[in-house]
Amino acid sequence: MPAGRDHWEDHFAAGNGLLRADARETRLLGEALRPARGARALDVGCGLGTYAAALTGLGYRTLAVDWADAAATRDRYADLEPRLEAARLDFEDATARLPRAAFNW
Repeated sequence: MPAGRDHWEDHFAAGNGLLRADARETRLLGEALRPARGARALDVGCGLGTYAAALTGLGYRTLAVDWADAAATRDRYADLEPRLEAARLDFEDATARLPRAAFNW
């Protein structure tokens, strides 16, 4: 049985998870994705935002979403705003919707 939302709230609130992508991961992302000016990225199930922050550092305007409030906290990467936006999205709610936007990745 998959872990429920409470599990992930506790997990991320305790600071578990990756905090920053290392230089090699960021280089590989840049080589694979080759961001263009104004490109947008979507990180679904972002956890602590490791890859959302890396994508933002590569020049993407990034939306990071997770169902755990403790994961999708805006203040963790405040230095990357407004290019990195974090939001909570309830994956169990069939009526939940992502913002209407086009994403490149």
